[in-house]
Amino acid sequence: MQLEPNRTETLIQNSRNLLRNYSIQKIKLVQINAYSIKERLTFLADFMKEHSIDVLSIPETWCTPDIPDDSYRIPGYKFARADRGLKKSNNEKNTNKGNKPSKPDEYMYGGGVGLYIRDTIKWREIRKSAIKNMNETEYIIVELHGLNGDRVLVASAYRRPKGHCLADSFEVLSDVSESYSDVVIMGDLNSDLSATDVNEEGRDLEKLLERNSYHPVPFGPTHHQARLRSDPITGQ
Repeated sequence: MQLEPNRTETLIQNSRNLLRNYSIQKIKLVQINAYSIKERLTFLADFMKEHSIDVLSIPETWCTPDIPDDSYRIPGYKFARADRGLKKSNNEKNTNKGNKPSKPDEYMYGGGVGLYIRDTIKWREIRKSAIKNMNETEYIIVELHGLNGDRVLVASAYRRPKGHCLADSFEVLSDVSESYSDVVIMGDLNSDLSATDVNEEGRDLEKLLERNSYHPVPFGPTHHQARLRSDPITGQ
């Protein structure tokens, strides 16, 4: 799992500028899709140490409720998580195990979101998802405290490809963010803002951002595919 150096530095620089009016402005916020924290724990620990990351957002943690926080421990950080937590049905096939029938108490793989937060930052959990369907958006929302009592709301979110509209999760965020001047949403929403003319999910996200006065950072696409047009508007 590699990140392009220039892109990494851009993400870190943007995180420094997000909270320019607050004492908490010196924190570094970065987002990485993990595709299983357990498989990449050493990489994540080394990455956060190398770049002095304060808050790391991780969609697709693949964590399950039967595995304790200690299994995902990284020294110097607390771990806030919202697991997918859905169990496979008796009739469901597990494609990762040669199409053998699933056990009734076996959790679905995939999904989940988490935030690694440096020990020295005061924070509290505000709300997290408890989905009933894998097409729902998964999220965890926390409040970070600055040295002067300033507060910022930070969310990590994941919407699977072709998942349900993001309107419900944005409504939740709107409800809890009324008393905050700064809100930072990190995550993988599988919505292409650089091709809203052909991408329905991108158009829906663009409308939600405008409606809630949110602005995408960085101002450029964060994922590239050959089919994307050459004049991207803004980031995913």
